[in-house]
Amino acid sequence: MPVDLTDDRLGFRSTLPEATQAVGNTETVIHLAGTTLHVLALAPESNGRAVLLPFDRLFEIRIAAALRLWRAAMGQRAGRDPTILSPARRERLILALRFLDGSGAGASRREMAPVLFRREAVSARDWIGHDLQARMDRLARLANSMRQRNYRRLLLHPFRERI
Repeated sequence: MPVDLTDDRLGFRSTLPEATQAVGNTETVIHLAGTTLHVLALAPESNGRAVLLPFDRLFEIRIAAALRLWRAAMGQRAGRDPTILSPARRERLILALRFLDGSGAGASRREMAPVLFRREAVSARDWIGHDLQARMDRLARLANSMRQRNYRRLLLHPFRERI
């Protein structure tokens, strides 16, 4: 980046807080708070620093990565990694996969509900209108959408709808 477009007073640290590995003359891999960032220096001899982001489907994700890089370089906490599944989301996806296993084995939703949600069995009479029935309906929708997309959503987190 041309030096006149950057502000050296920001104190951009030359070293980042965690492992940094040079791959070549222009590419650097930075391991930052459990995330790997690939940084490409277009002009390694320049003192000015900038981020160049292409306008593509991953633009929002790239902005988040650039912001995390900037925070770390400024000595601040990088913030939450958008690529990591929250524990609640991970648990829901696990339940959806277990639902698919159970329905593939011929179990009914009423039979699976106590096993999946660690609750007592519900009688056929009480099943209608029970909160477990609504939870199983939502879980069935998620599981079926995963099945229709060949489980691709698991592999593309957090880029699910962008690719």
